[in-house]
Amino acid sequence: MMTRTAVSDEPGIEAYIAATCGPSADTLRSLDEHLADDVTFAGMGGRVASGKEEVKDMIKADRLARYYADSEWSLVSSEDDTSTLRAKFAPDSPAAGVELTLMLDGERRVQRIELMGLREEAPLTDVNLLDERLRPLIDKAWEVSPILVAYVDEQGAPHVSMRGSVHVQGEHELGIWIYSQGLARALPVHPGLALWYGNETGEIPYRIMLEGTGHIATAEEDRRRVYEGAPAHEQAHDPEMRGAAVIVTVKRVAGRTPYAQFNMSRTA
Repeated sequence: MMTRTAVSDEPGIEAYIAATCGPSADTLRSLDEHLADDVTFAGMGGRVASGKEEVKDMIKADRLARYYADSEWSLVSSEDDTSTLRAKFAPDSPAAGVELTLMLDGERRVQRIELMGLREEAPLTDVNLLDERLRPLIDKAWEVSPILVAYVDEQGAPHVSMRGSVHVQGEHELGIWIYSQGLARALPVHPGLALWYGNETGEIPYRIMLEGTGHIATAEEDRRRVYEGAPAHEQAHDPEMRGAAVIVTVKRVAGRTPYAQFNMSRTA
């Protein structure tokens, strides 16, 4: 835990930051006297708390609490009874940071807290699906949540389907072994594809979007390469290789995991 420099001369604001960085019995007890009885908290994702106990419970349950202590805290603005603070997380954190707006009542107690995530993109890099942080997510996505593939059919209608056979074929390529004919018929007319991997089960979610163009591989060597790159259970559904091999050229990767943020483009 870093030694934090005070960012405000308001005791209530400093007490709130201390409780946020280390929600212990002592820091929450110290915060209690600086909270108005009708204090409210508006957090990310539509979370709302009212009253001292609910607000303190919200602070204790904040899944980002571990990152606040090592954040770079600063005072963005302070005018009359409203102050906006920024906590910029360490570079290896799953999010850029947060902004907090605290409003004080006439007795200088915290009456309202509003929390928003910082929108800060990672530096743009070239697409590299072989990245050791990214490839395992794609190749093993079927173990948690199969990747969603969105496409437009030959009639112009949108579709979304789960594909357990999505896997990395190269630095810029994905392979998908498919059994149904919908995607196979659509790609010659509308080759654009969007793929989504999401895992909301952990403390910090995994959310990765990939965009590119796909085509049906007809060369036997390419068909076999895609088939053999699919998980064994997917191959078992089609032992005679009657399906089709889709090769996707990825042009964009964006999203974040608890361990990395991705901002990749073929135009980087």
